[in-house]
Amino acid sequence: MECRTTGMKTMWTLVAGPSSPARLKTLSLASEGAPSQSLSASLSEAVGNLTNLRQVLLQNNNISGKIPPELDTLPRLQTLDLSNNRLSGVIPGFLDQLDSLQYLGRQLDVSMQCN
Repeated sequence: MECRTTGMKTMWTLVAGPSSPARLKTLSLASEGAPSQSLSASLSEAVGNLTNLRQVLLQNNNISGKIPPELDTLPRLQTLDLSNNRLSGVIPGFLDQLDSLQYLGRQLDVSMQCN
């Protein structure tokens, strides 16, 4: 993980070499309790390169944009919680087809539509 500060904003970039993505099992940048709006970002399609992910916990933040379709390339994903963010667009249909998915945070934004 790389961090750089520009002005009043702090930018975090996940830096992954050729062998690193296979080792990352949990991506957790969740905020506790009510939405704290502490993490402002979009969810990058590069998350699909982290093929060993089992948990993506990003709830209670200020994440905007669409849910990247590259999440369907995560065969071991068991927990996906994107609730209480500012996501928009269509909820991808593949989320119901991930065999390993055991928990999906269901409090997605009103601005999202089912596919």
